[in-house]
Amino acid sequence: MKVVCSSDWHADWSTAGFSREGDVATAVDETVAAAVEQGASHYFFLGDLCDPDGARAHRAVELAVRTAVRLSRAGIASRWLAGNHDVVEDGHGTTMLGALRELESAELPVRVYDRPTVEVLPEVAVVALPYCARSHAYDPEAFVRANPLPGWRVVVLGHLNIAGIAPGSETDEMPRGRDVMFPLAACQDVYGERALLMNGHYHQHQVFRRIHVPGSLERLTFGEMANEPGYMIVEVL
Repeated sequence: MKVVCSSDWHADWSTAGFSREGDVATAVDETVAAAVEQGASHYFFLGDLCDPDGARAHRAVELAVRTAVRLSRAGIASRWLAGNHDVVEDGHGTTMLGALRELESAELPVRVYDRPTVEVLPEVAVVALPYCARSHAYDPEAFVRANPLPGWRVVVLGHLNIAGIAPGSETDEMPRGRDVMFPLAACQDVYGERALLMNGHYHQHQVFRRIHVPGSLERLTFGEMANEPGYMIVEVL
């Protein structure tokens, strides 16, 4: 099973007053082209499409919907995980990914993970650990321990904080929300070597204590000049 994984588009962002919409859209197009070229079966988005309170948020949602449709037409299923910037603290658990649910209801191979979720795919089981609104808070460690999935290869998708990782501009120049920790110890205890661990939120591509972080698609702040933007292509065996 081959998957393409991207994260932290922040498609509504501006750098020093200059909109990054075009840059981000071009980078997203590159990930879609790679998914098609590589024959990927799934595309995972690991959160932070946009903030809910900006004028450019509408176009960011349009980009996500357009991308999901393009992937679907190419026979590629997409999964969309809510990040801390996507959450609308309205008491209902709303996120900026909600429009994608209409594609799911139209029977396209699209699914939104804005609540902790286990989804069994033909080859692997996905454990989705989104950043949730305060009205729908959950305990990621308890969720993992309650879903051992014996016999399955497991892909854990998170948009959470990672203990010990070097913080970047996403945690000081553009922070939003509270800290919710990635349950690394629980994943190791419950899934062991069966799990592929992936997490958004951090903008620098890296692997930290077995957690694969694809990073953002663009350098979004001056503090990210040393970052190497990108995405991941992963073969889940």
